[in-house]
Amino acid sequence: MVGIIVCSHSNLAKGIKDAANMILGEQKNFDSIGFYEGDELTNYGNKVKEITDRYEKMNMQYIIFVDLLGASPFNASAIALAAKDSRIVTGVNLPMILEVLMNRNDSSDIDALLKNALASSRDSMKIINTKIDLEEEVKK
Repeated sequence: MVGIIVCSHSNLAKGIKDAANMILGEQKNFDSIGFYEGDELTNYGNKVKEITDRYEKMNMQYIIFVDLLGASPFNASAIALAAKDSRIVTGVNLPMILEVLMNRNDSSDIDALLKNALASSRDSMKIINTKIDLEEEVKK
């Protein structure tokens, strides 16, 4: 199993975690951390480190998912884990998290797991012109 940490500004990480648990059922070793106005990077990094230390004590690999490259949740995570062989994935979204959660027990190759999750995430993004696309469906 691979541990999952979702890190974001405000409540986004909690919302992604709640939605994933609603869809897949309650998930173990799946954490979220929100960064709020007034929070300090050091404290945020310590929260990340506490969770990753727990995963390491269970001999688990883990992945950190963040909302934005170069923003506070990313920076705090990168600093906290600088000496470790960790993966931080930017641009977190629900399809990406669902893909990882559904396949994390079957994969010992964390990089292959992430490659598939990123592909799934990209494939889930579509632009739907409701007027045109729905009219075409009705004609069928």
